[in-house]
Amino acid sequence: MLTALRRGAICGAVMAVLLALSYTFYLRYYYLNIANESTVVARNEVYELEPAREPYLGRYRLSQGGLGSNADTIPEGKGWIRGRITTTDRPISGLKFRVVLNGNAYSQWLISDQNGQYTIKVPYGEYEVSGFELDRETADAALSGLIDAQLWGVSGDSYTVAEFSSVDAVNFLFSKPIQKTTTKLEFNLSEPMILSWGAYPGSDYYEVQLWEAKSDYKYGYYRALFKVHLTPHTNTNSIDLKPFVEQLNPGHFYYFDVVAKDNNGRIISRTINKRETYDFAIK
Repeated sequence: MLTALRRGAICGAVMAVLLALSYTFYLRYYYLNIANESTVVARNEVYELEPAREPYLGRYRLSQGGLGSNADTIPEGKGWIRGRITTTDRPISGLKFRVVLNGNAYSQWLISDQNGQYTIKVPYGEYEVSGFELDRETADAALSGLIDAQLWGVSGDSYTVAEFSSVDAVNFLFSKPIQKTTTKLEFNLSEPMILSWGAYPGSDYYEVQLWEAKSDYKYGYYRALFKVHLTPHTNTNSIDLKPFVEQLNPGHFYYFDVVAKDNNGRIISRTINKRETYDFAIK
């Protein structure tokens, strides 16, 4: 009787072990099969990735006096100053920004509407809109591949904000940058020295400024060669530097800026002025 019980117990234990092993192998096979199927599906699926969006290429903060981000903010009031933000062919909506008022304070943060329009609520008084600061996230989204067309600052005009009236003030223009096409990196003073750039649609003429440095260090000091009111003008998309040879120095490095203006003298575009490397050197 005891022998039969022992045999039964041994058989039961063996069966339990066999069942456990079978269940283990089944689970391993099941999950391995799912993993393989998932891998095959993943390998066969085709994902279309969106091309990387080009960021905003201009300046996020611009003011004639170099106003910092921690400057005072003018409180909201009952007066209105209106303006518009556009490219050369469309309004810019969804841009978060604030403007510099009277050179020493910011407006409240604003967001341009679907027509590119903005309204600043200010206390009654005299105001000058002389710059702006852009929110980086919305600027990169709304102004992809564009630059600010303003050169050094914004309009210096003054506006009187009074009761029962609103002021139409500054319209901010953002545009595609002018592309430089000069390929020669070294010039000799005795040869033609041609600087060129891509023609910009709608331009009537171009103004060119040269910046000089004593070294090729990208964070070095650049000196402007021409006074603002004496910058060379051209109606074509190139200029020969031979007439200015006396102002160029052998062993120096140069960067050039180009500004496109329409027939009203309004700036419509410019080159990107990030001086990460020089454009040419004089032997």
